[in-house]
Amino acid sequence: MWGWGIPGGGNGGVGVRIGVWGIPDGGNGEIGVRIGVWGTPGGGKDDGWGVNRGLGHPGWWKWRGWGENRGLGHPGGWCGAAGRAGAAGAVIFDKKGVYLWIFVSIVQSMWPFSSKTSLLRSGVLNGWTDWHSHILPGVDDGIRTLDDSLAVLRWYEIQGVREVWLTPHIMEDIPNSPADLRVRYAELQAAYEGPVVLHLAAEHMLDPLFAKRLAADDVLPLCHAGAQGAEAGAYLLVETSYFNPPMDLDGMLDSIKAKGYRPLLAHPERYVYMDKADILRLAGRGIAFQLNLPSLVGVYGEGIRRKAEAMLRAGLFVRCGSDLHDLGHFQAAAAERVVSSRLLAQLPR
Repeated sequence: MWGWGIPGGGNGGVGVRIGVWGIPDGGNGEIGVRIGVWGTPGGGKDDGWGVNRGLGHPGWWKWRGWGENRGLGHPGGWCGAAGRAGAAGAVIFDKKGVYLWIFVSIVQSMWPFSSKTSLLRSGVLNGWTDWHSHILPGVDDGIRTLDDSLAVLRWYEIQGVREVWLTPHIMEDIPNSPADLRVRYAELQAAYEGPVVLHLAAEHMLDPLFAKRLAADDVLPLCHAGAQGAEAGAYLLVETSYFNPPMDLDGMLDSIKAKGYRPLLAHPERYVYMDKADILRLAGRGIAFQLNLPSLVGVYGEGIRRKAEAMLRAGLFVRCGSDLHDLGHFQAAAAERVVSSRLLAQLPR
C-alpha cells in the first residue's frame, strides 16, 4: 500500500512520492494521490512533511484542494498516534484538486468492491458494547417507560448486543442525582432477565452543576462494578452544547483529570463549533472521543457524517455508542441507511 517512490526518499534525504493506493471505502485504503517531500535532516519519519491530498475525507479534510499537513509519524499524513496528535494543516486551493476529486468520486461510484451495507445487515451489533444510551426509563429525554426499556433490550438481544451502558443526562436542565439514578437502575435490573449485561454511568453536561458535582465526587463514570472511586483510567462521559463550548473548557477537562478520570467527549462530530484543529488539540491533551453510530449513516446530516468518517479513519474514537433515545428512530437508521462495510470494520469495539 505504500510501496512506491523515487530514489532519494525514505528515511534520509529528499524524495517525492506519487501514487494511487488501496480501494475505495477503506479508511487508509482510500484511492488517493500523495505528493510529498520528506526525510529532512535529522528527521526522516519524525521531521517529514508533505502535501497530502486526503481523498478519503471529503468535505471535512479540505476536499476541494490540496491539503498541506505538518505531521509526525508519516509525511503529511494521519497514520500513527503521533501523526494524529501532531498534524496541523492549511489548505491550498487549486483546480487540480477539484478535478482529481471528481475523477476519484466517479471511480469510487463504479468500483466493484465498494460495498455499502446497513448496520443491521453488517452484523456490527453482534457482540457489540453500546457505550452511550438513554434507555434507563423516565429520567431524561430518552426512553419514558419501563416497558419501552424492556422492548429496547429485547431488540438488542435479537441483534446480539453484549453489553449496554445506561448513560442518562445530568445537567442543569435535567439535574438527576447519581443516587436517584441508582434506584431507577436497580428497578430496571430487577425487571430485566435477559442476557444483555447492563451498566450504569451518566452523560455529564459541562456546566456549573457539573463543576459542583465533580468537586463533591458525585458523578457516574464508566466504571465496572467493584471499581473503587476514580478508578485509574476510568472514563467520565461528558458533553457540551452543540453550538458553543463552555466557558473554560480546558479548565473543566483538567479538573476531570485531576480527579483521576479520563474525559470521554461524547459525539464530537456533532459539535458545529469544533473543527479539525480543535479536535487535534484536545486529542493532544489526552481527551478521548466517543462516536455516535448514527452519525456514520447520516442521521444528523451529511456534514456530520463526513466528519465522523474522517475521525474514524484517523483512529480518533476509542468508544462507540448508539445515543439511543427512541427505539423506532434507531431501528430505522440501522435498517434503512447504508455505510461502507470497510469503515465499520474500523469501529472501536
